[in-house]
Amino acid sequence: MKDVQQATRRFEDTGTLGLSQIETAAEKKRTHFLGLTGAWGRLGNHMFFYASLRGIGDAINYTPMLSRTDPILKLFEINLNNSVSTFTLNNNVVKSEKCIGIFTKDLMSPMDKTTNITVSGYLQSFKYFQKIESEIRKEFILKADIKARINHIFNTLNITHRIKVGVHVRRGDFVHRGGTKLPTPSFFYKAMNILRQTLRNPVFVVCSEDKKWATDHLRFNDSVIVHENVEVDFGVLMSCDHSIISSGTFSWWTAYLTKGTSIYFKGFPSPPLLGCITPSDYYPSHWIGLE
Repeated sequence: MKDVQQATRRFEDTGTLGLSQIETAAEKKRTHFLGLTGAWGRLGNHMFFYASLRGIGDAINYTPMLSRTDPILKLFEINLNNSVSTFTLNNNVVKSEKCIGIFTKDLMSPMDKTTNITVSGYLQSFKYFQKIESEIRKEFILKADIKARINHIFNTLNITHRIKVGVHVRRGDFVHRGGTKLPTPSFFYKAMNILRQTLRNPVFVVCSEDKKWATDHLRFNDSVIVHENVEVDFGVLMSCDHSIISSGTFSWWTAYLTKGTSIYFKGFPSPPLLGCITPSDYYPSHWIGLE
């Protein structure tokens, strides 16, 4: 009962989301809604929440819901339409994932249409939304002011027309957190050398909240260091052509939204988090893992 009450409170300020969500809901005659209990973490986590709810909703013919205060709305051109009251969502059941990054196929199976559904979990697997990948990419379009700032940064650095490799270095809270082994400089050196050999005159655009570490270890003739805030850093990285990523969902999404080569740190996750993330459910098979 407690989970249902929490789920109901979650929807006190919600709306259906999507560039064509009204048409989709009407066309499929959706009358039930799919939401999420809790909303833990920062931007990358929230992107997984939204994308996975979209994918699950598409599979079971439910309309996904999201809070109007969700952080992804600060960054992306996602439309909010048709607010929903708590009264509408009182008839609700809670479904749970197996673990953080383990694809739970049962969530994609048809369900009894007599109730709304709230999913409990992190939903960190691309398999939830792989069938609607093109729609997800259309949702995660940068807001005009952020895009303008990124264009200004690229112009100032004189790299607008260069082949750009986004390099994300996650440190901060991961330095002391269990299950989040951090890559050493050698990982980045190996990844950068691979792309130097396969790309024509690339420039490595390094973003990190630990700017000193990035400057000390990744300052080269063919690299630039950029760090402003979460939204701009994310936009810079996703606007690059290729990706080198370390750990965490922020990194993951910057790689997913670029269409080139993605190289990831294979040491993440590590125990005890490893038991909750299946690498084949978390990393697309065409990404390249290095340690």
